[in-house]
Amino acid sequence: MDNAQVGISIGLAVKGLSKISELKKGFDGLKGKIAEAKKAIISLDNTRLSNLSSQIRESQKALLGELTTNFSNLTNSVAIGVPIKLAIDDEAAFANVKKYVDDSDENLVKLKNEMRGLSSQLGESFSNIADIAAGGGKINLA
Repeated sequence: MDNAQVGISIGLAVKGLSKISELKKGFDGLKGKIAEAKKAIISLDNTRLSNLSSQIRESQKALLGELTTNFSNLTNSVAIGVPIKLAIDDEAAFANVKKYVDDSDENLVKLKNEMRGLSSQLGESFSNIADIAAGGGKINLA
């Protein structure tokens, strides 16, 4: 080989080395950008998770509030409804007694009060006491 060719080869090699050096710097810069992007993604994920957690907490509070309100409404309904149902059942049971016991309204009121007293004393329901009284009325005992 002659000197010119060797010189050209060395020149190309040096030029190639400088390009490799530039390429390495570019990759190093890219590596830094990738690290920054990774940090940004992690930060975004943390923000999303934080927002999601707060939304879940708010939903839990709203749901708990709704359940509490519904339970309170149910409790109020039961508190009002049970005594009304018992009163209706008592009146229906005593209507059966009235059907078989032929007496004045005043005496029927006394009988009803006595039956309530017996119900409390014996620990038996008013309906059961009324059934017994109606049975007595059927055979003319009352």
